Amino acid sequence: MDFALRVAIYSVIRQPRVDRASVMSILEIFSGESDADAAITLTIAHILRQEARGEINREASRALVDMLLKIKENGGERKGELARRFLGYYRWLFEILSKMRFRIDSREVPNITFKDFLKRFVIQSTR
Repeated sequence: MDFALRVAIYSVIRQPRVDRASVMSILEIFSGESDADAAITLTIAHILRQEARGEINREASRALVDMLLKIKENGGERKGELARRFLGYYRWLFEILSKMRFRIDSREVPNITFKDFLKRFVIQSTR
């Protein structure tokens, strides 16, 4: 969840800002292939293509690719499930963050946790 949050933050604070259609296309590419290795490989290729086209910023692209490669290399028999879960969390968090107003220094992103984010930007804003 922490890593999905970091990718979602990069997606909304960096230029070019990622749009919902780009996020959905990532999930569609992944879901279109039944073999986990092929699905992850195609998704990585799609993300890199989207970065080259200016649809996804470099930080978000590299973070997505990094996590998908880690899942592919270390996920064993569960890699398809783990990648699907990660991409789902990313989508949910992206949708939430794209509607929120928050300020975060990009130097904080690599270390922020989901719990920290909730405390700083969700729980505090309701008080």
